[in-house]
Amino acid sequence: MTGRRPLVIDCQLLQTPARERGMGRYAVSLLRAAAAQGYLAGTDVAFLFSSNLPLLDSFGSTLRDLRRDAAVIKLPLPAADARGGTPRQHRVARSLIDAELQRRYRDAASVDFLILSLFTFEYCAVFPSLARKLLLHFDLIPLAMWDMYKRTFPADVYFRRYATLLEADDILTISRASADDLAARLGVERSRVTVIDGAHFEHEAGASESASVPMRPFALMPTADLPHKNNELAAQAFELFNSTQTKPWTLVVTSPMSASSRLRLQEVCPGAQFTGHVDDATLAALYREAGIVYVASLIEGLGMPVLEAVAAERPVCCSRIPVFEEMSKRAFYLFDPADTTSMRRSLQRAARADGWEAKQRSYAAVTSRYTWERSARLFAERLGSIPESRPQHTGQRWAVLCANPRTGAQSGEVMQYLAAALMDRVHVTFFLDSGGSRGAGHASFIEHVLQTHDIEEFTWRRFRRFDEVVYVLDESPFTVDVMKRALAMPGRLLLLSPGAGGAAADATLPRSRRLPAATRDMTARLGRDEPSAGLLSLLVNSQRLVVAPDDDVAEHVRSLLVARIPVVRMRMPSAVPEQRAGDDPAATAGALVTAFSNARSANDGLAAYLRKARWARRRDIKALVAAASHNG
Repeated sequence: MTGRRPLVIDCQLLQTPARERGMGRYAVSLLRAAAAQGYLAGTDVAFLFSSNLPLLDSFGSTLRDLRRDAAVIKLPLPAADARGGTPRQHRVARSLIDAELQRRYRDAASVDFLILSLFTFEYCAVFPSLARKLLLHFDLIPLAMWDMYKRTFPADVYFRRYATLLEADDILTISRASADDLAARLGVERSRVTVIDGAHFEHEAGASESASVPMRPFALMPTADLPHKNNELAAQAFELFNSTQTKPWTLVVTSPMSASSRLRLQEVCPGAQFTGHVDDATLAALYREAGIVYVASLIEGLGMPVLEAVAAERPVCCSRIPVFEEMSKRAFYLFDPADTTSMRRSLQRAARADGWEAKQRSYAAVTSRYTWERSARLFAERLGSIPESRPQHTGQRWAVLCANPRTGAQSGEVMQYLAAALMDRVHVTFFLDSGGSRGAGHASFIEHVLQTHDIEEFTWRRFRRFDEVVYVLDESPFTVDVMKRALAMPGRLLLLSPGAGGAAADATLPRSRRLPAATRDMTARLGRDEPSAGLLSLLVNSQRLVVAPDDDVAEHVRSLLVARIPVVRMRMPSAVPEQRAGDDPAATAGALVTAFSNARSANDGLAAYLRKARWARRRDIKALVAAASHNG
């Protein structure tokens, strides 16, 4: 594999404390394996560092060992502040990298630029403007468990990096589960993602022989003081297990824990031992001598402790979650991490060595797949492949009006999922209806990735600036203001459920969430012959196109039309990430663009007229809604 494109690796990760943790060690192990196998031969490699961050001599020598002829680029890249870096700092970092690539290489567009870690917040991780953009991606755990992590990861710090994530041309993930999360939660096209897996970290040979370990029997729980590690429930289950044993076991918990966390765990499992941070020698000895390796995580990107246990040939009790089942469905004692009884039974089977010989034989398949040599080969193959082309951008400007994803409403969740595919094809601006609710329990990353506004800011002047206006309705009370605007200004209507729009007329809603009196009167008149169809009839007849979620709804909408309005039947993605296995956001976004371009409607002329109209006295959207409703 020679004559490849120049490769520039952003190594700022190795200038932070994370160099000693999983992400740093993974990155170094991958690059070391790629160099050892000759996969970087014939490639012009450069390591990028920030002169504003420290660089240990040991890591400088490590990188020199990888490629002694590699260039070292030191730029005064901004060190991020406590908020993960300001937008200005990210712009400065990009301009510095752009200038350096332009100076060093004749054609900056022919360069491969790899970011080793995006979610390390001590520095500004940015892509250059022209290079092929590659990213080593670990997980989306904070997004998947936002209710637990929103205090640890402030939204403006964490989600700001999603703009860079969605900008990547090629994403290298450490597991299939991690790749599936990108597709299901962010709508990233699977063709842009390559699973390269990983392997256990190597320990110094013989160094663990003299390390001290607890008296047997003990279960090793390699963990961290993080919510997704499920430590408290794991400790409860272990205490239940211990109560059934003739000879008590010791639970050995590695990794630093806060005093409050240790106190909570000791309350439910008094005999637990806390080692704090241990060196490689001690950790290797703990794995070698453990009777059970116990991993109760709710979610993981890869799950290095399981691979470490397999390498040491120790029984593994672990959660039945996708990433561990991806490794093997037969080699481990699996349990439900939300059920202490299931966890206890799994520990009991492991302690009795039920089926251990068969499980141990299954370890060979795991160790043969999870090797650094294989990961390096997959990494190199992606580098040598032709970069994936992005969809053709139409240049159109779309306004999308929907519920704020923070409310958890269906329209907000679906449109957030489609955002990445839409932004590849059109310039999209979101106007979000929060319905007076903060909805802090749900994650809303589009507010930090795309241009977004409150629904109240979608005025007549705004309407005139867009080529397409898309109204997305569900049955929640969080699309009432979306509906008000749909009644006044013709656009494209997306119905996400059969009864979309029905809840908006509910008299039990707060006064601020109800439709204007004139609209309700019009609805009543329309509904005299068809009581259930009044508001829906008014909505669909005021649009340029209607997208229905199934054939029954499409047929019902057509029965309500009194004007020549196109109705398109289109399956929309699920609002629940776990149910999106069959969804294709790229296909949906492409279908919407095509449908909008091809449809011809009786209201097209009206929409064009309204975009050109200048009614200086009618600046208030509420007045327009009332007028439209009153005049039918």
